[in-house]
Amino acid sequence: VQAPDLTPNTELGLTTLAREGAARNLLVQLQEIKEVSTRAGVINFSVVVSSGYTLSFNPALTAFTPSGTSAVTVQNDKWTATSQLGGARLTFQAKAGTLITAKSIGNLGITITRSGATAGTTGSVTVIITADSSGTGYDSDAANNAVTRPITAQ
Repeated sequence: VQAPDLTPNTELGLTTLAREGAARNLLVQLQEIKEVSTRAGVINFSVVVSSGYTLSFNPALTAFTPSGTSAVTVQNDKWTATSQLGGARLTFQAKAGTLITAKSIGNLGITITRSGATAGTTGSVTVIITADSSGTGYDSDAANNAVTRPITAQ
């Protein structure tokens, strides 16, 4: 039986945050790679950033320009986000009716802000697709469920 497989990707052309309060726009992409659509309303994933940075999410956003790249359409309104760990973690749940069709990509826009990171240090931002206990709702291969991108406090 074929089952969907989501894998995350990120786009962040500029990874250096030059001063306290500096912000960068991160594009989070969830790509279905097994040619099977996910079930509606069941997708869960998290975005985690190193200490010294915070994450924010605007659910009304429809267009977004990742730092250092070109504008893209995002579907932020299709997700519910919960902030945890003082803003260092956002956990996402697909809203009812939200799915990612076979061989397509769901885009979300998130902002990373430097909030205490020491100059000259490197941290990271990681996207993690939550394990799908059924293996058939949205993800059938846990081996490709995380992607990490370095970020630097200058």
